Amino acid sequence: SMSFEPIGIGGNQSYVDTHDNATPKSVGAENTVGKSKKSKSNLFRCGLCDVFSTFHKSSLIRHMRTAHEEKDITYACDICPKVYRSKMLLQEHIRGVHEKRYRCSQCPKALCTASGLRRHEEFIHNGSMPHTCVLCDKKFRDMQDLEGHINNIHRKYAPFSCGKCNKMYHHRKSLSEHKVTCQGMRRFQCRVDQCQKVFETRAGMNDHERAKHSRDFPYKCDKCEKKFSWRSSLAKHRMSEGH
Repeated sequence: SMSFEPIGIGGNQSYVDTHDNATPKSVGAENTVGKSKKSKSNLFRCGLCDVFSTFHKSSLIRHMRTAHEEKDITYACDICPKVYRSKMLLQEHIRGVHEKRYRCSQCPKALCTASGLRRHEEFIHNGSMPHTCVLCDKKFRDMQDLEGHINNIHRKYAPFSCGKCNKMYHHRKSLSEHKVTCQGMRRFQCRVDQCQKVFETRAGMNDHERAKHSRDFPYKCDKCEKKFSWRSSLAKHRMSEGH
């Protein structure tokens, strides 16, 4: 059974978390007493006089009672540093955070929520792996794990992704070929014998044929005598030369 310790730390309440990386958190509308801070060495300091300090929360509360006349009664959790204005709020906190009422029927594990129990049974005992990577068919228990896998393994090496099904590819050509079937896009294949290059647009196909299969250089810089097979090459030239 849980026991409750009534303490007095003022009408606008706060608590100081004793975890290493925690910061003071306000429970009231105005954090008057709640500016008490904890140093890296677990030292609690009074936020009202900034003189008193202690390693114990109870000593800080006692100091506030006597030195600053903070007499209002609140209720403190005897398991963690949180304090509440009413016993009902404290009981709700204990039930939701500290009382693990949902027990697994297959192992000694107990959890705070029914959804947590279902998740535990599904992943641990049923071996459920409902989320599958579309790139390598590897399975994961939850979407967060799947997204981490894709970002860490595939996205670094497969930057080209389909906007419809999210499949990713290492090369733009592979993505273009995929889009033909996935998105119903028209494909334009190079008309030169033995060349299997495929393009999403006719202009792309024409540029390829001129650059790779002929000596035609139709794109000429109007500032100099240089000629180019590709429009993009001419544009890059103009930018680099300041034309």
